[in-house]
Amino acid sequence: QLDPHLLMFFDDIALRRRNYEHKEKRSRSLVEE
Repeated sequence: QLDPHLLMFFDDIALRRRNYEHKEKRSRSLVEE
């Protein structure tokens, strides 16, 4: 059984990584235009 706090922690990391990748893609497409 995983600790719920640990699950929240990993969830937060996944969310941040997704947001970061999204920002990277957006800034890259802005640069390419």
